[in-house]
Amino acid sequence: MKQQDKLIVGLLMAAIVVSLVGALVSLNKIGEMKVAITGGAATSSTGTANLTISAQTEITNQNESINWGTGYVNGSHTNCTMTSEGEMEGCIDFTNQSNGFLLENTGNYNISVNYTVDLAAAGFIGGSNPDPEFQIRVMNNSVAQQGDDSSVDTVASCLGSGGWNISSYTNVTTDGDWLCGNLTTYSLSPSNDQDAGVVHIRVLIPANAGQGAKGVNFTFGAGSSG
Repeated sequence: MKQQDKLIVGLLMAAIVVSLVGALVSLNKIGEMKVAITGGAATSSTGTANLTISAQTEITNQNESINWGTGYVNGSHTNCTMTSEGEMEGCIDFTNQSNGFLLENTGNYNISVNYTVDLAAAGFIGGSNPDPEFQIRVMNNSVAQQGDDSSVDTVASCLGSGGWNISSYTNVTTDGDWLCGNLTTYSLSPSNDQDAGVVHIRVLIPANAGQGAKGVNFTFGAGSSG
């Protein structure tokens, strides 16, 4: 073999060795990458979600006014008697009313309900022979009146204490009274199907009651254990 041919063969062999070494190095690097991917360090992080639920004791009167308007006692009667349930006798020109005060538990606790008023019969209506009368009674919203803030009750309200305390017409006094429950018993639920009651009013106006505008102010209060 000529010297030139030997040189060419040597160079070819050197090139092959270099190529093989390069391939082995590349394969080794790839293997290292795989190890790094599958065996990499793990880490984690945390997060929080927060809220606060408040206690809400609240009574809302959804029908704030009962207004019979202007009228007078029929001359053939000794008095005019009206209720917010649509009853009227011996009255002229007054506007018939068929809706009472609509009290709704709009909080999220069971509550008791009370009322106070600034005038009783004598101060509100006046007159005599017969004496004036100013009375209230309370009924379940499920049978008495629609229109509360959520939906009409489907079952009786003010449970656990024998129902509403004043279920038949009773004289109003400036001392007030409990309508549902009492100081330690909270019987009106916040549940939409039993959260309301209707306070109806009855007035008896004697024929000699003084003329002029007559008005009275109710305050309805709520108590709870919250």
